[in-house]
Amino acid sequence: MLRVVTILTVALSLFCPSAHVLAEQTADTSPAAKAYQSLLDEYDKVGSAREMTGKFFEFAKTHAKAPQAVDALVWIATHRRYRPEADRAVGLLQSDHLQSPRLGKAIGPVAKGPTPAAERLLQAALEKSPHADVQAQACYHLVSLLDLQSTLAAQIAQQPSLRKRASQYYGKKTVDHLLSLNAKKVEARREKLCETILKSFAKVPAPEGTMGQFAKRALFVIRHLSVGKQAPEIAGADVDGRKFKLSDYRGKVVMISFWGHW
Repeated sequence: MLRVVTILTVALSLFCPSAHVLAEQTADTSPAAKAYQSLLDEYDKVGSAREMTGKFFEFAKTHAKAPQAVDALVWIATHRRYRPEADRAVGLLQSDHLQSPRLGKAIGPVAKGPTPAAERLLQAALEKSPHADVQAQACYHLVSLLDLQSTLAAQIAQQPSLRKRASQYYGKKTVDHLLSLNAKKVEARREKLCETILKSFAKVPAPEGTMGQFAKRALFVIRHLSVGKQAPEIAGADVDGRKFKLSDYRGKVVMISFWGHW
C-alpha cells in the first residue's frame, strides 16, 4: 500500500509572525470608548508596549462591563504575545468575557499564537458562548491553531536543536505543551471540528470563500494527505509522454516533486 510521507522544514516566519491588533472604527461616544481611544493615543506617543501594558490591564478592570474591555485585553495579547502578560490577558477574556459578542472579533488576533491559553479560550468560546458568530470564529480558528501546534511540534521533535530557539520565542510552557501533544488525537480533534463547521457554520464567510469550503479542504488533507494515509490517485504523463498512475508504483518508495514557473 502506497503511503504518504512528508518532510517538514522550519522557516523563520514560523517564529516571527506579524502582530495583529483588534481594530474597529465605531461611532461609540461612551466614556469607555473615549477613555480607550485616549489610551491608544498615549501608546502612539510612548511607543512602548511594555510600559503601557499595565494601563491596558487597569482599563480592562475599571471598564469591565464595557465592550472596550475586550479590546484592551486583545491589545495586550497581541502586543505582548508569548509573554506572561499575554497569557494573563487571554485568561481574563476566557474568565470574564465569554458572554461578550465582541469576542468574535477578538478570537482571530488571539489565535495567531499556538499557546495553551489561546487554545483554552477558543475551546471555551466554542462550547459556552451564547453567540453563533463567536462559536463559528472559535471553531474555525481552533482548526488552524491545532494544525500550527502539530506542525511546530513535529518540526521541533525532528530537529531538537530548534527547541531552545522555540522556547526563547514562544516560551518554555508553550513548547512543553507542543511536545506533549499526541499527533493522532490532535488530528482526530481537528477532523471533528471540521465536521462541526460543515454542520453548523458552512456558509459563514472566511478569508478564502466560506468556512465550509475551508473545512472540506482541511478534511481532505486530514483524511488523504496526512502521514501514514493511503495516497490519493494521481494520473499524468512523464517527461517522455508516457502515461502513468501513482498506483502503478504501489509497494515502492516514491518521491513526488511539485514545481513550476510563474
